[in-house]
Amino acid sequence: MFKKLVNEATLHFAMRTEGPVLVNEGTGSKIDPTLPDMSFVRCKRNGEDTVYLPGSSIKGVFRTRYEQLMRAFGKPVCELSTKDKNCGDLIRNKKIALDGSTRYKKSCAACRFFGSTSLAGRVCFSDAYPVQNMKLEMGMRNGVSINRITGAAQTQTGALFNIETLEIGTFDFNIRMVNFSLYQLYMLIWILQDIDDGLVTIGMGGSRGNGQMRIHEAENMKLSYRFYDATSDIGRLRGYNINDLGSIVEYDPFAFVHKTKLTGMMNIIKAIGYENTDALCKAIRSEPWDCIYKSGK
Repeated sequence: MFKKLVNEATLHFAMRTEGPVLVNEGTGSKIDPTLPDMSFVRCKRNGEDTVYLPGSSIKGVFRTRYEQLMRAFGKPVCELSTKDKNCGDLIRNKKIALDGSTRYKKSCAACRFFGSTSLAGRVCFSDAYPVQNMKLEMGMRNGVSINRITGAAQTQTGALFNIETLEIGTFDFNIRMVNFSLYQLYMLIWILQDIDDGLVTIGMGGSRGNGQMRIHEAENMKLSYRFYDATSDIGRLRGYNINDLGSIVEYDPFAFVHKTKLTGMMNIIKAIGYENTDALCKAIRSEPWDCIYKSGK
């Protein structure tokens, strides 16, 4: 994937429901009338059926919010769902054999981290499974289609539908990053805080109150970090760029690898070194921006 492995980390945390959550499995249940019209996605886990949060769904939530925040910082973000207006198509259409480093520099703020069809992403979201031995409770809610002209409930057959929701549950999350900048790690934590504050929802029905989740025991959030360079100062977190430095931390060095484990959201933020937005803005501004996507063109 990369010519050189510079740093990698795994962010581990848990989140709990703060109300009904629905991640629809996407398949109809018309054949069996006893099943709800919308069912929560399920899988086999340790030999048993269970609900889970797909990594692809989680990534979509994080990328959407990441794009919003980067636009707020005035940085370029391509139109991912529009043909020939996303970084993948634009880079590929140039028909130039660009190396990975150049494709990275030519990509927008979001594609640099989450990837595109022309560039591998630097972040990976694992499926989130229920925490063992913690309460998991499903529920059923009814809905009705609305007539967009009158604003009243539809009266024809099929207007009434029911959905299966997760009412109570706590899930383990793992996010792995490779060759990332420290500001990108901080942005992930920012998005987690937005989810915790109710500004970002997960799954379907956010406009009607679904999808609210909270960080479960933020003081137990863990960051396992490795930096691969025996010649550098081992007292600080470092990003992909050698000049991207965080705060002083304690390392456990072995061979050419320096590793550290941090526990607690606030401790991780302090280690990154962005205790105020000014430091974050400075880090983002220092990144060279030569995106191939130009807004409005």
